[in-house]
Amino acid sequence: MNYEYPSTRRALLALILAPIPPVVLLFAFDAFDRAMTLEVSAIAGAALLAVYTLIVAEVIAVVFGGIALVALWYKVRFSFSVALLVGGAVAALPIAILVGLSSIDIGGSGTYSASYNGHLTVINNVKTGYGMWRDFIAFSLLFGLGTLGGATFWLVCRTKKAMALAEE
Repeated sequence: MNYEYPSTRRALLALILAPIPPVVLLFAFDAFDRAMTLEVSAIAGAALLAVYTLIVAEVIAVVFGGIALVALWYKVRFSFSVALLVGGAVAALPIAILVGLSSIDIGGSGTYSASYNGHLTVINNVKTGYGMWRDFIAFSLLFGLGTLGGATFWLVCRTKKAMALAEE
């Protein structure tokens, strides 16, 4: 298997640029939603949230994407589908791990209950079916945004050989 791989410099640049389109997309939807309130401070809040989100997304992309890159480099053929899957996993997996760790009951004082839009998501420290459904929706959104980041990674990182094959 003699596949052509991009240079390390190009891969690092792609890791840095990959989170930008998903964050811009999130900002556009959030700013549009907040613009309905017709308040300038609401749009400024969306912009500030986008900056914080970009910082966190960059850290996650560089750390977890770098780990995935090192683990898969020269072992898996560099292709668009692999970039999409790995991008989705890089975006969703760290948050899934944090949610999983936060749901472990370590014997704290009292009980915890939570709700979303009037529906209980946690009752006495136990996640309800609706809470698991909300988590699934959130992870699906993160995975979808991660695939956009994976597509960006592939576009920046693709080789001349891959571009020639795509034109045929």
